[in-house]
Amino acid sequence: MKIRSSKVKIGARINYQVYFMFKYVCMTQGITMESRIEELLEKDMKATMKKAWFQNYLIELEKTEPSVFAMLVTIFNGGKATDGNQADSNEIED
Repeated sequence: MKIRSSKVKIGARINYQVYFMFKYVCMTQGITMESRIEELLEKDMKATMKKAWFQNYLIELEKTEPSVFAMLVTIFNGGKATDGNQADSNEIED
């Protein structure tokens, strides 16, 4: 499958008041909602990936689903594939 863009469109159902408050705050900061959401998601994922429960999940995933684990490692490493050897959970960058 050829990837034409590095961006995907997501949708979420959120309270309309939160939406309008967030939109207003982003406008006053001179940024788009999309860029701010991306920034917040990235910070949250980096924090989650450092937690023990997530590291334990990856260790178990490597044992039970090595192909899924390899795909996640590639994604977490910014699309850089590993050298073909099975990666361990320590290879996931922050």
